[in-house]
Amino acid sequence: MSKATTKVVRIVGTLVLIAVIVLATVFIIKKRKDTITFGTGGTKGMYYQHVIELEEIEKDKFNIRVRETEGSMANLRLIQQGYLDVAIVQNDTLYDAINGYDEYKDKAIGDERSFSAVTYLYTEAVQVVVKKDSGIKSITDLKDKRVSVGQEESGVFNNAIDVLSVYGISLDDITYEHLNFEDSAEALENGNLDAFFITAGPPTAAISHLFEEGDTELLSIPEEDVDRLKTINPAYVNVTIPAGTYKGQTSDVQTLGVYAVLVVSKKLGEDTVYEITKDIFENSAKMNDDIATDGEIKPEQVPDSMVIPFHKGAAKYYKEKSVDVKVDEAE
Repeated sequence: MSKATTKVVRIVGTLVLIAVIVLATVFIIKKRKDTITFGTGGTKGMYYQHVIELEEIEKDKFNIRVRETEGSMANLRLIQQGYLDVAIVQNDTLYDAINGYDEYKDKAIGDERSFSAVTYLYTEAVQVVVKKDSGIKSITDLKDKRVSVGQEESGVFNNAIDVLSVYGISLDDITYEHLNFEDSAEALENGNLDAFFITAGPPTAAISHLFEEGDTELLSIPEEDVDRLKTINPAYVNVTIPAGTYKGQTSDVQTLGVYAVLVVSKKLGEDTVYEITKDIFENSAKMNDDIATDGEIKPEQVPDSMVIPFHKGAAKYYKEKSVDVKVDEAE
């Protein structure tokens, strides 16, 4: 073989190798799944359970990175700052953030909002947990007591402040702590707390074990007081926790609640959000069975519960189901 022929062979071989590398790289890029960061709450709460369930549902489409947070306010801050792609947030916290109420006074997100709605997931109940022998029979009795009001960046904290205010109680009137669900339950059990607030879908795993001994109960918040709370935040709804939800709970408990809402960054692509929305509804029955929320959700149930418009990807799915929603055009 001449030197010229050898040179041609080498050049052809090099070109073939380059072509193989390029094709392999394209294949790998096509096969690589996008990574989506989900914000939850504590590991014992339903936000976390929902995201773990979604992680399983989406495992063939996306790499789901789960980030534990303090809850709703933290999730909004982190998605606003670009650290999260998707998060679960209380609807009342969304209302406050958009309009500049409570913790968002003087810093309303408003038109600077960097996230859009996908769907509501379930109803969360505001639960106030006490020991039966504590002498605490109503919210009024919490004055001068040791109370956990939820973590500082949680929706629970806002709920606790609102509920206490309706009964004329401020944080100055109680000895308060900022504990998560699990630590609150442990502190009550050990006698280091008199009561704690928790906002989650009942039955809530983090507190179910407290009722096993038969010495724990939930305080009721009467309907007329819930109505007063709705004037503070119209995202509040009436909730009844049926008798038997927890072991030893012999009667219904009246309280208030909020919707748990899935929000996504406006930066997420339309196709990605469409797939997430579609998969949530198609797997809603399974998620309800696995997590025991308040029932399977359907597209036609969703729109009226939202305080922010929908991502275009979510709206595309709703349109397929003949459901009209307000689309976030500012994406």
